[in-house]
Amino acid sequence: MINDKQIRAARAILQWKIESLAEKTGLSYQSLYNIENGITTARAKNIKIIEDVFHRAGIEFLPDSGVKLLSDISRIIHGDDSYLYVLDDVFHTLRDKQDKEILFSFICDSASSDLARQAEIRLRKAGMKFRAIGLDGDSYIVYPLREYRMIPAEYFLNNAEIIYDQKVATLIDNGHGAIITHSESIAQIRKNSFNFMWDRLPMPKMTTAQVTYE
Repeated sequence: MINDKQIRAARAILQWKIESLAEKTGLSYQSLYNIENGITTARAKNIKIIEDVFHRAGIEFLPDSGVKLLSDISRIIHGDDSYLYVLDDVFHTLRDKQDKEILFSFICDSASSDLARQAEIRLRKAGMKFRAIGLDGDSYIVYPLREYRMIPAEYFLNNAEIIYDQKVATLIDNGHGAIITHSESIAQIRKNSFNFMWDRLPMPKMTTAQVTYE
């Protein structure tokens, strides 16, 4: 089980404030402060939550209180909340960046859960800009039509892809997992491919969604 020194060290490596860790874990600022400073002993359940958050961020905990950042450029996320995790990573990656554009490929708005929609709206409220490529003929569109281009069914893939900053996230296993790749060159390749499609695909003409968002 990880200790207070490892938690502080992991935060330092990621340049996270306690507030950021609290937001990601769902634990209170005071609880995390007390754990990090040895004031209280964390319950095993909370330690597991903290470990999972750091692991997803690319942190590896070593024996003898060691901590290191994984050198692999790709991380695999497992679980039904994988898309929510990706959206959270998008938020924390872009919120202090000048370029806040997010590119969504092979998306289906009707497949998003209420929680996913709330996470998407949080991104938009933070000033992040969307462009999306969806399935031609799918008229359930919840954001402004100008933000979409529609691709024919024979070229549509069931695995959505999200490109942001220097990262590419690909949903796998019917949304039950994701692969996040952090590579400037790979992200640029995917951005170029996206823009090539964007310039050639048609914009949708209508939406059948009862509720839409700006």
